[in-house]
Amino acid sequence: MEAVRKKYSLPEKFILYIGTLQPRKNLPALIEAYVKMSSEKRGDVKLVLAGGKGHNFDPQIEDCIRAYSLKEYVFLPGFIDEADKPALIRSAHAFCFPSLYEGFGIPILEAMTLGVPVIASDIPPHREVTKGAALLFDLERPLDFSEKLARIVSDSTLCSQLADKGREQAKNFSWRKTAEKMLEIYHKISLKN
Repeated sequence: MEAVRKKYSLPEKFILYIGTLQPRKNLPALIEAYVKMSSEKRGDVKLVLAGGKGHNFDPQIEDCIRAYSLKEYVFLPGFIDEADKPALIRSAHAFCFPSLYEGFGIPILEAMTLGVPVIASDIPPHREVTKGAALLFDLERPLDFSEKLARIVSDSTLCSQLADKGREQAKNFSWRKTAEKMLEIYHKISLKN
């Protein structure tokens, strides 16, 4: 993990987002929630927003970093090699996925599988994936986001509980179980024909 931290010039303790840097990912709201935390609650925890600045990059991300003078607190390491992702996720204090909308939420599942506590927006796909194994915040209430972000940063008991629940919940999404469910569906369909 230390090699990955050095490769991407990452801080010691950080909240991680990994994915595309598009407007629907709601990253300016994450930056603002981070800013609203008191420095006492935030401590030495930084933000790492990992992903390439490809198609549909959200320029508000850099605008927020500049507006709040957060260059020393928010890291944009760019694209992460697939082989480095597990070590990067494991290195995180917490994983944050503040999307406005999603199809499923595979990065949340990856973080839960690796035992990293998750905070995410309270939208149907995230509720389906986490089933109570993550801290979900209300997109309509920015203060809720900031308060829950502060909790996940400062409450080690909560982090341990979320990590344990996340690992258990992630077991429900194994490839084997998915294949078994698909076979069951095909079998039912073939019986009807």
